[in-house]
Amino acid sequence: MCPYCGAVAIVDDGNKVYQTTAHGPMWICANYPDCDAYVGAHPDGKPLGTLANAELRRLRQQVHKAFNPIWKDGALSRGEAYGWLAAAMGLNRQTAHIGQFDVEQCKQALEICQEKNANP
Repeated sequence: MCPYCGAVAIVDDGNKVYQTTAHGPMWICANYPDCDAYVGAHPDGKPLGTLANAELRRLRQQVHKAFNPIWKDGALSRGEAYGWLAAAMGLNRQTAHIGQFDVEQCKQALEICQEKNANP
């Protein structure tokens, strides 16, 4: 279900959203493009997170941009970095996934990651 308009979400090949490039499977609000909510999917169709509108997608991208250097520099594994972020946000490791974050959680994660990057 779409958290914005209540419509069902459908699995699509992504051509509705990305007309010029092959994207792979996506979950898209049935009311797209009137409702601009979608999320990418694994090749097997499992969603990468929750449906997100433009604001939330932008914030998730910003969080990934701030979070990824924390583990990609090799100091922590990806799993360890997610564990660190979960603890810093007061979440359990299983729920600490950027694709599951809402707007407020993204803002919190962004602040935490930017602080970590500024003070490694």
